[in-house]
Amino acid sequence: MPVAVLAESIDRSATRQTVSVVEMGHMLGVCKDVAYRLVHDGAVPSIRAGRRILIPRAALDRMLNPGATGAA
Repeated sequence: MPVAVLAESIDRSATRQTVSVVEMGHMLGVCKDVAYRLVHDGAVPSIRAGRRILIPRAALDRMLNPGATGAA
């Protein structure tokens, strides 16, 4: 996936409820293979939608900010 297309996809992901495994990998700063391994190993919660694997945004946010309460 070209970098410009991926950057646009990640920008749009801020308003979506789920992100793709590749988008999650870029958010975490890891390569695609590591992102898929995290999902396969169960380290990151995922949802299967047919052949797609989606990462719930709320679960990813909780995983990255375990002490956050969600209140501003």
